[in-house]
Amino acid sequence: MEHYGATYVTDAYLVSQTIPQILFASVTAAIATTYIPLYSRIGVDRGSKEAVRFTNKIINAMLFGSIVITLLGVIFARPIVSFIARGFEGEVLKRAVGFTRIAFPMVIFIGLSNILQGFLQVNI
Repeated sequence: MEHYGATYVTDAYLVSQTIPQILFASVTAAIATTYIPLYSRIGVDRGSKEAVRFTNKIINAMLFGSIVITLLGVIFARPIVSFIARGFEGEVLKRAVGFTRIAFPMVIFIGLSNILQGFLQVNI
């Protein structure tokens, strides 16, 4: 018999999607917001080549930082899930940890997409 609606699997999935977004999306959005005026100033003061070099440095730093956060998130998924979703035990906790380990690499793409969105906003 199949069950439809909200179940413990749904709860585990929603927690696993929320954790990386909470930990990283706001940080990368702030960096991207700061990036735009800096890019513009560098482009005006030193030229477009230096502005692109600045962008490359930001992308590399974001990539490195997000990879480190992803690795830490995958390694410490169980304590993170236990802290965020205190009521999860047994099978729900196990699934939430598994889903979180699968979802954590999205941190890399969240960071890069925010920087590239800023780059596009400045250059359009």
